Order: sequence, then C-alpha cells, then structure tokens
Amino acid sequence: MSFSRSFLSDFHPLFRLVEDPQSSYGSPSQRSSLQQRQAVVDVSDEEKEYVVRAELPGVQKKDVDVHIGNDGRSLTIEGHVHHTHKPTQDTSSTTQKAEANEQSKDSEQPAETHDYRSTFSRTVWFPHAVDGNNTRANLADGILTLNLPKRMESGRQKINLFYFSLPDVSSLSEGFGPNLTDVD
Repeated sequence: MSFSRSFLSDFHPLFRLVEDPQSSYGSPSQRSSLQQRQAVVDVSDEEKEYVVRAELPGVQKKDVDVHIGNDGRSLTIEGHVHHTHKPTQDTSSTTQKAEANEQSKDSEQPAETHDYRSTFSRTVWFPHAVDGNNTRANLADGILTLNLPKRMESGRQKINLFYFSLPDVSSLSEGFGPNLTDVD
C-alpha cells in the first residue's frame, strides 16, 4: 500500500502539468508576483438544490464575481487576491530601536516589500438547470457557499397521437376513374 502511494506521489508534478498545461509548475517563473490558480470546489447534488462550496482563502467579497451561464447549466466563480507584505524587524530593546533608526537614516534604502497577486477562475457544469434568481451565497472564513435551487422544468409532456383508420381500399376505387373489375 505504501509503495503505491509513494509511487503515485512521484508523479504528482506530472499530474499537475496534465491538469493545467499552461502552468509554470517547477519553473523559476512560478514564484512570480502574478499567479493563476483554480479554486477548490465541492459540489453536492441535493434533492431540490445544488450546494457548492469553494475554498477562497484571503479573498474578500468585493474581489469575487459569481455568475450563472448557459441557460442555468454552468456556474463560474472568478476573482483575484492581492496582498502586500512588509517584513517587520523584531527589535525588542530601545537601544536596538535607536540603532536601527540610525542605520535606516544612513542607508536611505527603500524597505523590501513582497507583493502577491493571484487570479482564479472555476466553472462548474450542472446536469439540471439552476434558478439564479433564488440563489443564496455566503462568503465566510475563506469558504464561499452557494445554494442553487434546481429550476423547475416542465418535465415530460405526453403528446397525444391521433389514430386514423384507413377506409377499405375497395371502396376507394368506386367512383374514381374506370372500374378495373369490369373488363369486357
């Protein structure tokens, strides 16, 4: 059992390349300031609705766009994340703080900041159309929860067929042209 797990874990980078061939997995540009990723999404098919949960850590409501397309058969979640991180110096004593201030005045170099930007997009397809007008959405603790009621479709409709009985063929020949049975 452990052999198969370790064997499969060796192929994890390859699986990532197959899932997203445009990714720069393993290359130096992977650490660039702009990255694109897919949101992790879980879809539950309940009796009357679909429940979609998407992991969106660090994303604010204003940075998320959710829309339904393809006549209620698809759901797309898009957005972006932007964080700026300025490292803080841990100076516990006042003499160290004073020395740090003097050094920063002397050096006059800008403080190093790390900028992180990421965009994400995920589309989910449903076997039954959903009602976008009655959808409920909540974003809390990095989890987007969507309750999408299934659209009430008219279902199957029975088509009544009308059966016609054809008249007897011998009666059709009477009065229509020469009577073929009366040959001289």
